[in-house]
Amino acid sequence: MHVARGPVAAMISIKELGSNGGGFFGANDAHPFENSDFFTFVVHTLLVLLLPMGFVFCIGYYLNARRFAKMIFAVMTAGFLLVTVPMIIQETKSNAALSSMGIDNASGNMEGKEVRFGAFYSAFYSGVNMAIPAGTTTGVHDSYMPLSGIPMLVGMQVDAFFGGLGTGWINMMIYLIVAVFIATLMIGRTPEIFGKKIETREMQLAVGISIAQVMVPVALAALASYVYLHYPGGNARLNWISNKGAHGFTTIFYEYVSSAAGNGSNFAGLGNNTVFWNMSTAVAMLCGRFVPITGAVVIAGLLQQKRFVPPSSGSLSLTSSTFGVFLFFVIIVLNALSFLPIFMLGPLSEHFCR
Repeated sequence: MHVARGPVAAMISIKELGSNGGGFFGANDAHPFENSDFFTFVVHTLLVLLLPMGFVFCIGYYLNARRFAKMIFAVMTAGFLLVTVPMIIQETKSNAALSSMGIDNASGNMEGKEVRFGAFYSAFYSGVNMAIPAGTTTGVHDSYMPLSGIPMLVGMQVDAFFGGLGTGWINMMIYLIVAVFIATLMIGRTPEIFGKKIETREMQLAVGISIAQVMVPVALAALASYVYLHYPGGNARLNWISNKGAHGFTTIFYEYVSSAAGNGSNFAGLGNNTVFWNMSTAVAMLCGRFVPITGAVVIAGLLQQKRFVPPSSGSLSLTSSTFGVFLFFVIIVLNALSFLPIFMLGPLSEHFCR
C-alpha cells in the first residue's frame, strides 16, 4: 500500500494565512496529514481568521478612525454568527429522515464528516471558511443538511463578514456607501463618508457592483441549467450531477458563487472537470474579483478628488451602534431580496419537499 506524501507542512500555513483553502490532499483539512488533531484544528481556525480580522483594525489605524473600525468589526462579527450558528444548529440536530427509519443519529448529521471533529466543529469550521471565505473544509458540503446551504451561499456571496484578505473591506466599503446614502435620505442629511460627499457617480458604481456580484453567478447558473437540460444526447452524456432536482440546482449555483467569492469549495456531487465548467467558473472568478476591485478603486479616486468637508451637526455618525445595526440590515436585505428566488428553488425546496 502506498501513502501519499509531500511538502504538506510547508503549504498549510500559507494556505490558511493566505485564505486560499486549497489543500494538498483532496480531503483537505479532514486529512490527518493536514489536520492531525484538535490542537491543529484550533490553529487552523486562528490562522484563517487572523489577517481578515486584523485588516479591520489596520483600516481603523490608517484612517485614524478606531471607533469606526470597532463598529465595522461588530457588524462583521454579527454576520459571521449569522452564517455559522444556523449551520451548527442544522448539523447537530438529528436527521428526521434517518430518525423515521429507526436509525439513531443523536450525534447529528455525520454523513460526510470527519469523526475526529464531529458535526458541531465541522459545521463551525465550515461557517468560518464561508465567511472568510477560504474554502478550507473538514467535511463534504454536498452531505450537509439542505438548509445549511443557505448560510453557506450567504457567507460567500456577501464576502464582507471579514471576507478574504482585503476583499472583505472592499465589499464592506460598497455596502457602506449604499447604507450611508439610504440613511441620509431617510433623515434628510447630506450623504458623506469621512468628509467626502457621496454623489451620483459613486452611487451608480456601488449599485452596479452590487448588482453584478449577484447577476454573474445567477446568469451562469441559468446557463449551466439550460445546457444540462438541452444538451444533445440527454443528461446521461454530461454526467454532471449525482443528485438531481433541487439539490442539483443548489450544487450548480454553489459552484459559481464559490468561484466568484474565491472560495474554491464545491458540492462533491458535481462532475466539474470539463471545458464548460473550467471556462464558466473562470468567468465567475474574474468577475467576482476584478469588478469589485476596479469599482472600489474608481470610487476611491472620485472621493479623493473631492474637497474635504469638516463634520458638523448635520453629518451622519458612522461610528454609532445605531448606524452599525442599520448597515447590517442593509447588507442582509439587499442579499435576501436578490437570492430569495434561488433559495426557494434550491435549499428550501429540498428541505420542505424531501
